[in-house]
Amino acid sequence: MIKKQLELNDFKGRWALRREIRDHLGGQQGKFFGIAEFSVMDDGLLYMEQGTLSMGNQPDLNAERCYLWKGEGTSVEIFFQDGRSFHKLDLKRTMPDAQHLCVADMYSVAYRFIDWPNWTARWDVLGPRKDYRMTSSYKRTV
Repeated sequence: MIKKQLELNDFKGRWALRREIRDHLGGQQGKFFGIAEFSVMDDGLLYMEQGTLSMGNQPDLNAERCYLWKGEGTSVEIFFQDGRSFHKLDLKRTMPDAQHLCVADMYSVAYRFIDWPNWTARWDVLGPRKDYRMTSSYKRTV
């Protein structure tokens, strides 16, 4: 349970990352196992995840992604690696949510910090060619 108000710097460090993917259109399920690390940058934290993605009957793939988390205190804005804004996160709430419209696809995220330092991010993605749920679970390692 959260004993204090979360702030951006509370995410610094390494996290074990497990992700479950349910592709409703393709009728497939997938899993991702890896590490997520938040490291200090000049103007925020660099989020970098690396691991192995298994999707349906396809061969396993090495996968990675990066985001930049910027903010002060409890107000965080998350950016794609190329600098485009992705969504905002209000750490004053233990269960914040946000949305991002990407062309015709709506990305809706629900964060859950109730069991801090364990936390989750559940993405529901809907669009003309997309319909999936992706749930990521984080557990601090360092």
